[in-house]
Amino acid sequence: MVLYVTYNDAPSGIYNSQVIDVLNCWQRQFAIPTQLIAFVSLRRYKEYKQYIKAELPNALVLPMFPSVQLWKWNALTLFFVTLYYQPKTIVGRSVYATNIALIMRAIFSKIKIVYDGRGAIAAEVAEYNVGNGSIDIKAIETMERKAIIESNYKLAVSNALVNYWQTEYNYTATNHVVVPCTVDDTFMKTELTTNSNTTINVVYAGSLAGWQSLQLLHKLLINILQNNNSTVITFLSDEHELITQLQMQFPKRITQHKVPHKTVCNALMQADYGILFREISITNSVASPVKFGEYLACGLQIIASANIGDCSEQVLENNLGIIITDIDAPIYLSKPTAAQRTTNRTFALAQYNKNTPAVLTYYKTLLTL
Repeated sequence: MVLYVTYNDAPSGIYNSQVIDVLNCWQRQFAIPTQLIAFVSLRRYKEYKQYIKAELPNALVLPMFPSVQLWKWNALTLFFVTLYYQPKTIVGRSVYATNIALIMRAIFSKIKIVYDGRGAIAAEVAEYNVGNGSIDIKAIETMERKAIIESNYKLAVSNALVNYWQTEYNYTATNHVVVPCTVDDTFMKTELTTNSNTTINVVYAGSLAGWQSLQLLHKLLINILQNNNSTVITFLSDEHELITQLQMQFPKRITQHKVPHKTVCNALMQADYGILFREISITNSVASPVKFGEYLACGLQIIASANIGDCSEQVLENNLGIIITDIDAPIYLSKPTAAQRTTNRTFALAQYNKNTPAVLTYYKTLLTL
């Protein structure tokens, strides 16, 4: 039995593709019982439980103790869960879940702990005020170091993240694998659509969190719109004042609408370019944005900055789009060819598909510790 523990993760498209879809893959590919243990906000417990169980009916959704300062109290709940399931391995998504799991190993000494590292957590707190001041940076640094150094195995989303562990936390072991944020199976099954119109559609899909660098994105899009008269921009996101400003400045060339997770694939298929343009920060330098693989799986060319995890280098090495190093220089876009769209999708199917032999081998390693 393997327990996969999430802590204070709100259900979302990312949760679907990076938690639920992964667990479905494990259950489908391996004869190893796997159980999701999701600690969610007490205030929104009923709503989140309904959402998660609709996607994964056997999930165990539990209310967490209020406020992150009380994270250790959740170990009491996990103790009884562990006692009931008797797991061989506990996988913790992020720092808090892994530190709670490490308390279980101190009690049940034979349990193996896997840290599912999604990014540079302490850096996110410092750079983007994650937690709105409720998280002490020194404390989160200590927890991150403990998760990296004391876990039995690590799953990292990028080679850049492993390099960060080595530099920042003196991580010298090799008990880790790198699996980027893979795409939902929906993207694997959907065939490329023919995009024959002459308009160039640039799409931005995702959250509007601080690390998305919206001020820089705004400047980039003005550059593109001013130098490409046949280009339109589509935001698959929440509303934002900067989007409204663009709509006022470029009437009829900017659209914004948020679509359900299950229809994102079809929406992206209508576009030509996907944007991943972010400021220089530690958070961005180790990231593996989910949208990177999703854009490519839909045949899109990438417009990216030069500092995004392993992704920017992949764009350059595999001719997957363009890397912007000077945001003030005019940017000219051409309509991607059918061959380019096919090449990009082929790359995604090989590199960002959780069902490839290489990724399945990595998963089996951590599930059979």
